[in-house]
Amino acid sequence: MARRVGAIGGELGGGRQAEHEGACAGCLLDSRLRPRYGVSMQLTIELADEWAAHLGGEAVHGELERRALEAFALEELRAGRITELQLRRMLGLARIQLDGFLKSHGIYEDVTLEDVERDIADLKACLRA
Repeated sequence: MARRVGAIGGELGGGRQAEHEGACAGCLLDSRLRPRYGVSMQLTIELADEWAAHLGGEAVHGELERRALEAFALEELRAGRITELQLRRMLGLARIQLDGFLKSHGIYEDVTLEDVERDIADLKACLRA
């Protein structure tokens, strides 16, 4: 017998937080995990009881849903379907938190030799000024 282990919310665009709060009265994610922008969409994942228990179906409220949302969002970023800004908004992360989040999941910023050379030139220009 399959059971519903939760729903995950994501940003659809446009709108205000107040509209979102009203639209998500039955949302399983608490307010600190809901997206800060736009209208919410719910996705439901059904798992067999054995998998739900194995993956933490009885874990702290919202934990499994948050892990599912993060995995979904990271895959969309890797596939190029969303930007880092959209990922940040979807997960409700501050700009400074995004870098650590991405690194913790093995995603590093692409830095070219030209980027490094440009940074060095900029630093030298600042030191001369």
